Amino acid sequence: MAHRFLLTIFPVALLVACTGDDTATDVSATTANRSAASGSAHILGTEVDAETLADIIQLDIEQNEANRIGDSEGMIDRMVADDTLWVGATGGVVNKAQILAVVRHNFQRDPSRTKEGASPHDDFGTRRFGDVIIHHGRSTSINADGSQGQARRYLVVLQKQRGQWWIIGRETIPIDYTPSPPSAEIVAVQAAATPSPVSTIMLGTEVDPALEQEIISLSQAQNQANGTGDSDNVIRDRLFADDVVWVSSTGHVQTKDEYLANIRANFATNPNQRISPHDDYTVRRFGDTIIQLGRSNSINADGTTGARRRYMNVFMNRDGEWWYIAHGATTVVDPAG
Repeated sequence: MAHRFLLTIFPVALLVACTGDDTATDVSATTANRSAASGSAHILGTEVDAETLADIIQLDIEQNEANRIGDSEGMIDRMVADDTLWVGATGGVVNKAQILAVVRHNFQRDPSRTKEGASPHDDFGTRRFGDVIIHHGRSTSINADGSQGQARRYLVVLQKQRGQWWIIGRETIPIDYTPSPPSAEIVAVQAAATPSPVSTIMLGTEVDPALEQEIISLSQAQNQANGTGDSDNVIRDRLFADDVVWVSSTGHVQTKDEYLANIRANFATNPNQRISPHDDYTVRRFGDTIIQLGRSNSINADGTTGARRRYMNVFMNRDGEWWYIAHGATTVVDPAG
């Protein structure tokens, strides 16, 4: 197994003004043993062949239509793993039983809904990373008068097991708007949802504590580097695949270079910005892929808590090292009432 000499990021803690919970993340202690890159490109993904691409787009269409008609044909049940990690458009983490319960509840409220009324999906991007595919697209609501309404970017992680493609991770991100908070009715439906006793499509495995801490440490290093404008080139050279798929919390897809330019511009404008504390982690392994969920809690200038975001990081193992291959973040909107 290949090993890189891991960097120690002492300047990070010195460059960022942190108080209170911000000091809880000591990246210098948790990211030892990862080396500086030699400058070579880190292209970890490949193009998707035409046949597989057609399969993925078809699954996308079928999932969208099934959502519209209450999953009456069982498509969601057949394409979503029971242990999928799923973040909804208001930043809540939901399980498969809750997804299905809400889909069926919405259809029961309006049983006249048909596949033809499903929100159009377009603007796709699809790339293979080892045994998983990272797929994203745009879902646009149609208003009652036929005009286009609000749009959402969705980021999906798929893996082929048992002879078919399964959704093992998904994040939905509103594009440039804040959605309405979940209603008390929907919250109640989710709370009452129970898993099917015959559905056992568990495709992932628990992560051993040492590896879980390694993944969280990489996530913390990215967070610290983000807060300092990547002053030590942590993100540029040591964490991200060059072809990483990055979706911002406003629903826009960015390349690695675009993302780095953005965080450096933000730091130049506000060099005393605070690092957002992260917590509430979930880490699950799917072969050579790990999906990590976490929560980012912004700190305002006066020290109060600001916006919170639920994020999904996807890591790929290459020669014994874990690299970011995808990321999505959704602003958390608390339930109504």
